[in-house]
Amino acid sequence: MALVSVIPVKRDIPHEPGQWMELRQLNRSQLREARKKQEREQREVIKDFGAQFLRDMQSDTAEQSREKLQKLALIQEYDVDSYDIDTLLRKGIASWSYDKTCETDQIDLLDPVTARWAAQAILNLGKPKTEEQEKNASELSMSR
Repeated sequence: MALVSVIPVKRDIPHEPGQWMELRQLNRSQLREARKKQEREQREVIKDFGAQFLRDMQSDTAEQSREKLQKLALIQEYDVDSYDIDTLLRKGIASWSYDKTCETDQIDLLDPVTARWAAQAILNLGKPKTEEQEKNASELSMSR
């Protein structure tokens, strides 16, 4: 059964030795919420360069346009910039090793580097494994 795990996963914070966070994999509705918030903000930016983008797309063939849009969609699916980072953090951080309690007002105080790392780590929990990762996991379990 392919249900989102509610069990947090502990991750060491790479740029803060000795510190860690327990992160939750987000479900579809939580990811949708984070994406919609970010899309609203991006609409304003797109208005500024949207006309040029449309002209570029119209100069392509239908196949070229379709390929560009498919590549863009794949890139954005697990790109932290495609989501509202605050939403990812508030819904995805279960606990941490910091002295302060892991509550919304404290999560909002994370420095930009740590916030971005945690948001990307949360997204990566739901990312499908590559063929290479699947093969390595299979080989590891067979050697036990």
